[in-house]
Amino acid sequence: TTRTQTHAEMPLEAGTCAKAWGARRGEQERAKPTLSRARAYASEADLSKLVDSHDEGPVSFGPSVTLMLVDIQPVYWSLAPEVQAAFPAFPENVSHLLASARDAGSHVVHVKASYSYDTCPWLKNFQRLNPGRRMYEIDPSEVEEFAQPREGETIVDKDTFGAFIHAPDLAVRLREAGVKTIVFAGLITSVCVQHSVFGAFNAGFRVVVAHDACGDRSRARHEAALMLYGNYMYDVASTSELVQQTVEAKK
Repeated sequence: TTRTQTHAEMPLEAGTCAKAWGARRGEQERAKPTLSRARAYASEADLSKLVDSHDEGPVSFGPSVTLMLVDIQPVYWSLAPEVQAAFPAFPENVSHLLASARDAGSHVVHVKASYSYDTCPWLKNFQRLNPGRRMYEIDPSEVEEFAQPREGETIVDKDTFGAFIHAPDLAVRLREAGVKTIVFAGLITSVCVQHSVFGAFNAGFRVVVAHDACGDRSRARHEAALMLYGNYMYDVASTSELVQQTVEAKK
C-alpha cells in the first residue's frame, strides 16, 4: 500500500507539530524544496504546469478519475448510531463506488483521521468547543470492513480536517498520474469531507461529491453542507449515477 506522509508522519525536518512554529518557519526558509514541503507546489499556478486537469461532461470512473474515501472509521460509523440511523444505505453505496472504481482502473485514496494530543495542536481547542464526544484521539489503523484498502492503494493519515493540508505531495502525485477528477465519499460530510473537497478544488481538480455515499451527524447538517457548496465548488451526484455512467462509458 502506498502511504502519503502527512504532518503527523513526516520526519522533523519536513515539519511536525512538535516543532516550534518560529523555528519551523526558519527551517523551511533555509531548506531545499522537495515534494514533501508545502512551498514546492503550493499553488494552482504551480500545479497547472504538470498536467491539464480540465474535465467536462458526465463523470465515469477510469484512470483519470480518483475515488477518495474520507474517514470511514468506527468512531464515525459503527460507533456513531446517529450517523447510522440517518444514512442506512451508506455502507452499500460506498461498496458500490469502490467496486466500480476498482473495476474501471481508478486510483483509490483512503484518507484516515489520525488525531492525538501530541501531534494535533488544534485538538484541545476542539475538545473545549465540543465537550462530551466519544473520543478525541483517533487511531488511523481502525477502518470499517467495507472500506478496507487494497494493496497498491494510497493511504493518507491526516492530522487535521483536510486531506491535502499537511500532505502537499498528494495533489502533485495525482496530477502526475494524469488524474483530472476526484470523486469524494465518506464521513463527516460537513467537516472532513468538505475540508478535503476544498483542498482538491484549490489544487485545480474537478470535484464530485457522491452525496449518498457520505454521512453526517444528522440529515440536516449533511444537506446544509451540500446546499452551501454543491454546484458551486463541486458537482453533486448519486452513487447510481456514477456507477451507471461508468458502465455507459465502457460500451
